[in-house]
Amino acid sequence: MKKYIAQIAIYSLILLSFYLVSTNLTSPTVISQTPQQETTTPVEQKIQATTTSNTVTLANTTPKTTQKQLIKTKYITPTSVQDAQKVLVTTPEPTTSFESINENARKAVINILCTTDSSGPLTPITGSGVIISKDGVVLTNAHIAQYFLLKDFNNQKDFVKCVIRTGNPAYPTYKAELVYISTKWIAEHKNDITLPNPQGTGEYDYAFLRITGKIDGSAMPQELPFVAINTEDTVNVGTNAILISYPAGFLGGQTIIQSLYQSSAVIRVSDRYTFGENTVDLISLGSSIVAQKGSSGGAVIDEKGKLLGIISTSSDGDTTQSRNLRAITSEYINRSLMEGTDVNISSLVKSSAPYATTFNTDVAPTLTKALSDVILKK
Repeated sequence: MKKYIAQIAIYSLILLSFYLVSTNLTSPTVISQTPQQETTTPVEQKIQATTTSNTVTLANTTPKTTQKQLIKTKYITPTSVQDAQKVLVTTPEPTTSFESINENARKAVINILCTTDSSGPLTPITGSGVIISKDGVVLTNAHIAQYFLLKDFNNQKDFVKCVIRTGNPAYPTYKAELVYISTKWIAEHKNDITLPNPQGTGEYDYAFLRITGKIDGSAMPQELPFVAINTEDTVNVGTNAILISYPAGFLGGQTIIQSLYQSSAVIRVSDRYTFGENTVDLISLGSSIVAQKGSSGGAVIDEKGKLLGIISTSSDGDTTQSRNLRAITSEYINRSLMEGTDVNISSLVKSSAPYATTFNTDVAPTLTKALSDVILKK
């Protein structure tokens, strides 16, 4: 009798084992497909910048992770308003869970349009940004905001005019001034301003603007729509997010001026990288309708409606579905800002007006000269 019971127990264990294996093989989730990315280390790769190659080597931070390579990708803004092709851009509907977040965040995502007073070495450009405070502080990319440094290029007053546009279609609404741009980014990329397709990893590619008034001279609203910035949470692979921007890569110049609309896309974070060690600085967002020139500076919004980061670069591809967007994280921007200024984003936002005055008086002239010398080939 005891022998018979033991045989039954053994058969039961065998059947249970087959059931468990079958369950694991047939019902995985997206997040469970990459368990090491979630459990072994907060960041899987380390970006080591080089000056002699267009590739960046990713070294492992732990023995358990897999070595990868990150290719320097093109900045997806600025896009030339004059040379872009004309194609209709549609706005896909977000999933139900993101509908209210999308509706609110779209009010805070703005278009930045910079035009020149006359023909010359600079071409008109368009990009995106996101308002992060009720009094109008805007977060965008350094490769967009550098045009604010060229306002009076070559001693020609108001040669470059940059305006903040809102709505659908985008309409000139606000004037703005530069509050801060990463001086390290200018130092490393000043020569790129004359290139048709500059490349980079996204490191230091951030800047802050401040809305100073309405273009039509009317009174400013007491509060502007904004997206609160999330500098606390580490972004994980599998995180759901919504992208919002003003893509213009397939539009002609006249369409960009008259009929530029926002686009939204719900995505899932597919990878993450670091510019240092054990920090999430850059995230991969996969392909979407947003993967176009003009989307740089666009918002990456989390499921709580907060800003996880801003779009910075995109890989090459003939269509939006063959490209891979990447964004620098809010956590990285906050940390990098503190390393360079001893001021965090919260403090910068609270004192944006006096900080802008100091920056534009003491720092900006040197940066303007650096860019101008490249353009004028001095």
